[in-house]
Amino acid sequence: MLLNVRRYAVVTVNGKLPTVTTLTCGEVEIRPATTGFLWEGGASFVIEACVPYGGTLPTDGDMIVIPGDVYKPLQSAIELFVNMLAVQMRSKRSIASPSLYASVEPVDEAARVWLRAFKHIKREIPQTPLRIWPRVEPRRHLPLLLDRLDGLALLAEALCHEHPTGRLHELMRVFERAFAAGPTRVCTHLLPVFLSPAGYGFTPDEVQVWLNLRDRSVHADRRPDFALESETHPVVNRVEQAAYDVLFNKSTWRDEATSRREVFHPWFAANDPNGASSVLHKGGDINIDFRPFDGFGAYPFFLKNCGLEIPEGWVGPEGGAELGPAQLAGGNFLVREDPQAMTATESESITEPVPTPFQPPQ
Repeated sequence: MLLNVRRYAVVTVNGKLPTVTTLTCGEVEIRPATTGFLWEGGASFVIEACVPYGGTLPTDGDMIVIPGDVYKPLQSAIELFVNMLAVQMRSKRSIASPSLYASVEPVDEAARVWLRAFKHIKREIPQTPLRIWPRVEPRRHLPLLLDRLDGLALLAEALCHEHPTGRLHELMRVFERAFAAGPTRVCTHLLPVFLSPAGYGFTPDEVQVWLNLRDRSVHADRRPDFALESETHPVVNRVEQAAYDVLFNKSTWRDEATSRREVFHPWFAANDPNGASSVLHKGGDINIDFRPFDGFGAYPFFLKNCGLEIPEGWVGPEGGAELGPAQLAGGNFLVREDPQAMTATESESITEPVPTPFQPPQ
């Protein structure tokens, strides 16, 4: 019995639509799946990565489960293909998932008979932590940052990055600057201790994942692999949230001390690394990015109709991109009182900071 497992991705580049041909990467074949289209975001088209699979896939009731050792090589091939295209066109590129992000095709009669028993590819609905909605009040917070303008500059630079791997790399520089130590010491001994009292579920294991991705995204020397976009996407929002906490709430800047000052609390933040719950403080006027990720937790959904369909007899994913806020945030919002509220006396005591010439980081 033989199946074809397909992984689909929407690729967007600058300028005109490129000419895309079929490529082979080991057992994986990559080719265009739909006609491309132009829109305000660039030139987009759908590609598919296909690999043959002998035998039956794991199942759960009437759903097929595609394991990581099957879909991850397909994602690696997609990113290889897209990177080659970006170099060819000297262009930015982005990868997203259509709502139909995977399919299973029967190749022979035995596969067709087996597939009839199943309705969908199981969507695990892995949650990706939502981005922090910071509560930064210049009159209140700028005087507290005058001893760490280098950290402010590094965080601002990190926020300029649209690509998750680049953003993660720049955010790690905020931690290194704050603790005046290298990434291994920061992530192993200092940052977990500092973040633990923050109350947002940060753990040493989570911070070690950041370090691993940082090393694999920065160094490409003798390591057997390097970090891919599909790996950095799910974690970069939590790294960004931690960087805000470090910049504002670290008591002593450029020092290994892990003591805190509680001067900053976000309006909205993720409460665990899996995005299963989020904290929402009362009184905030916030704009939460509810962009969902695909069933493998790798790429955000492309929220436009791509015209992608599969033939009768194939099996595709359950559901799609039409998910509500409760599903996207794990269905669990923890509402808390505003810890940053000021009394009238406190508000009146704030004075405008005296302008200070900016000194570039040394």
